[in-house]
Amino acid sequence: MPFTQIFPSELLALISTFFTFAELWCLRMVSRAFGRALLQYTPVCRIGPTDINRITDETLSRFAKHCPSLTSASIPNFLLVTNNGVAALTTGCPGLQAVDVTGCELLSDA
Repeated sequence: MPFTQIFPSELLALISTFFTFAELWCLRMVSRAFGRALLQYTPVCRIGPTDINRITDETLSRFAKHCPSLTSASIPNFLLVTNNGVAALTTGCPGLQAVDVTGCELLSDA
């Protein structure tokens, strides 16, 4: 039985806010169905400070693919994020309303 039939989407969204992106990804490895359900309904992207040097455009693209309900993302000071990664995030998450990219040095104004 899918987790979305057991838990309402609002509860899955609430649970997901307690985890960073890396933790949600690890949960997905432990229980693929539960991790996928949490990622699907996560409204806020919270990246831990240890993830700053590991998050790339590809990571953001995968996150967008698995988190279509994302409404807010904070990715400040990420060293490896470019315009392509932010574009993938905004394209893959149609409900995205706010993205904090303060200090992302590889971003351009274009």
